Amino acid sequence: PSKKMTVITPYVLFTDKLWYFEMPDHDTWKPQLETIEKIETNKVHNFSTAPTVECNVKAARTGWFSHEQYPVINTVSQIISQTFLTKIAEEEEYEIPKEFEVINSWLNIYKKGQFAAPHKHGRYIFSAVYFVRVPQDSGAKLCFHKREKSVFNSKRPDQQDTLMVDAKEGTVMIFNGYLLHSVTPNASEKTRLTMAANYLIDYRDKKITSREDYVS
Repeated sequence: PSKKMTVITPYVLFTDKLWYFEMPDHDTWKPQLETIEKIETNKVHNFSTAPTVECNVKAARTGWFSHEQYPVINTVSQIISQTFLTKIAEEEEYEIPKEFEVINSWLNIYKKGQFAAPHKHGRYIFSAVYFVRVPQDSGAKLCFHKREKSVFNSKRPDQQDTLMVDAKEGTVMIFNGYLLHSVTPNASEKTRLTMAANYLIDYRDKKITSREDYVS
């Protein structure tokens, strides 16, 4: 019998990507977003846009449509869209209009022990998380979870049921909104501040009658 070794070739069927970058002018946006945090958490003035219905974010947060309430949240959301989402769509060669609409955007204010439980952002083609303030000892990680558990355990990082990405202050992470994700508890005595946003393709004022209308 032949002693020649049989070559086994793995083939990756599907992939999901996380895009990670430093937010331009972070030192400008951080104090402005922190001002909103102070406004929203000031119990003396009792002014808060926070939703009253509990959700997967187990922390204080501003209203889901804070980009309509606070100009700076809208500005940052638009920068992410117009500068980075457009570039991502071009590099990935997505056959869609290269313009995106901010659907909602808000701030998450995590005190010690607070976190975001595993959840999805439903129909949104892109979701973004901007880590505005991350104390060094907070243990901030954005976690992604498989929709179905693996049959076998593996030591390989790419075979884990949960993948964790370290979150550094001043960075933005973008991912598909249908991915199941969570945020680790804040281990610091200092508050962690993030901004989240969801986007859809902007089809307004675009008459699409065939595939060629949006392949450009």
